[in-house]
Amino acid sequence: MSNPIDVRASFAQLYPNIAKFLAADGKIRMGYMYMLEAFVGAYDEGGTIYEGKSSYPSLDIALEDLDRGIKAYNDQWGIF
Repeated sequence: MSNPIDVRASFAQLYPNIAKFLAADGKIRMGYMYMLEAFVGAYDEGGTIYEGKSSYPSLDIALEDLDRGIKAYNDQWGIF
């Protein structure tokens, strides 16, 4: 039997900005929803901080885009 993977640590290493955002009570959305064009989005108590493109070639690329979008927002506003 192999050792279990710590999914939280792995996710935080791959997508550090998403992990920090979620730890600070941010919310993310992934997938298609009626009336929304973006496949991924990040939201806080003030509303939308990032919405991505309508489609991505893979989930990894969608998460990388979301991570970059959250980082850009945080950099712009001096968060984290």
